[in-house]
Amino acid sequence: MGSDPARPWRAGNWLRGGDYDVPMGSAEPCVPDTPGAEWYRVRPAEDEPRVVKRGYSGFLGTGLAARLHEAGCDWLGVAGLTSECCVHATAQDAMQLDWPVVVPRDATAAYDLGVNAAALVQLGLNVAVLSDADEVMEMWKKAAR
Repeated sequence: MGSDPARPWRAGNWLRGGDYDVPMGSAEPCVPDTPGAEWYRVRPAEDEPRVVKRGYSGFLGTGLAARLHEAGCDWLGVAGLTSECCVHATAQDAMQLDWPVVVPRDATAAYDLGVNAAALVQLGLNVAVLSDADEVMEMWKKAAR
C-alpha cells in the first residue's frame, strides 16, 4: 500500500479515528520510503512490475486488471498481509473480475491468529480455493510450460 501524506485516505482516517479530514499522522504505515513501507524478507526483483495501491485492494485504481489481462493470466494467487484486509479485498475483487483465485494459507497472515483463521474460512467459503505455497508454485510451473 502506498499511503500519500498529500492525499490522505479519508475512509481509512474515518475508520481509524472517526475524523476523515484529519491529516495523516507520523505513525501512518506504508508511506513510501519510510520504515513502515519496507519490504520484509521477500522483495520483488529489480525488473519485476509493482503496483502501489492506495486502499486495500490491489485492483482499485491501479491498472492491475489491465496488466494481468495483457499478460494472459488465467488465474491468480493472492498472498500477503493482512488476510482479513488487503488479501481479502484483492482476492474478492479478482474473483468479481472473473479470475479464479488461489490463496495459500501459509503465505498470508494477520495480526491475530484467530482473525487469520476466520479470514481464511471466509475466503474459502466465498472467494478462493485455499492451498499452500508449494502447491501454488507447482501450479505456476505447470502454467508456464
